[in-house]
Amino acid sequence: DPNKQPTPEAWKDLSFEVLKDSVYQYTLMVLNYFKSKGLIPEMIQVGNETNFGMLWPLGKIVEDTNWERFGELLNSGIRAVRIFSKTSTIKPKIILHVAQMQFAPAWADRITTIGKVTDFDILGISHYYKWSTVNVLKDVEDTIRLLKKKYRKKVMIVETAFPWTFENADQYNNLFGDPAELKGFIASKQEQLDYMKELTQRVIAAGGSGIMYWEPAWITSAMKDRWGSGSGWENACLFDFSGNVLPGIHYMEYHYTFPKK
Repeated sequence: DPNKQPTPEAWKDLSFEVLKDSVYQYTLMVLNYFKSKGLIPEMIQVGNETNFGMLWPLGKIVEDTNWERFGELLNSGIRAVRIFSKTSTIKPKIILHVAQMQFAPAWADRITTIGKVTDFDILGISHYYKWSTVNVLKDVEDTIRLLKKKYRKKVMIVETAFPWTFENADQYNNLFGDPAELKGFIASKQEQLDYMKELTQRVIAAGGSGIMYWEPAWITSAMKDRWGSGSGWENACLFDFSGNVLPGIHYMEYHYTFPKK
């Protein structure tokens, strides 16, 4: 997430030039491995929610500085994808990823101008009302329209979610747990569907190219992570506590209105 971008243990003592090369070599190696298994992705994020850079500390944005180095790391990964594409029938589209609408305009400006990252296909944005100050859906639409017009790239919401309940299936506290955060909506099965339909329509109206739900199947289980057992997301899945599909999943097959070309 934006606040956790550590360098892998195996790379922690590398110089910047070797780290940059490692990003290139590793990306290329992984893609060739996927190719050998017939699993070439059609889209690739080079970095995930990289608001403050990646591969800290060398690639970290601190007080709005270090965009040049962060850009070099991104460009190394991008170059590996483009080199791979020359030998592949599937040519993956490259996504840059920033979390939350309020940060997207300034982030995109800095990474393209100061960071000199321009060879990408999609600007991807995480949008969660819980962490967003752009939580009026009309403002979401306006932000996407602005970004698409300025950068002439596809714009997608690559992460979003909405709770269908505030109940809890386990002892793990849910990340979506405060009704006051909904800002005009309520947590219900129908409202989850209604929210996703309206959000998707706004993305389409702005000329956006897609919307991805995260994480639709993270229901509770006996699995553990470092914070506890179960899931902190089960009330924002597209499946109920028993694993039955919820109405919200049908936002993907709704008949939306597309702008006339």
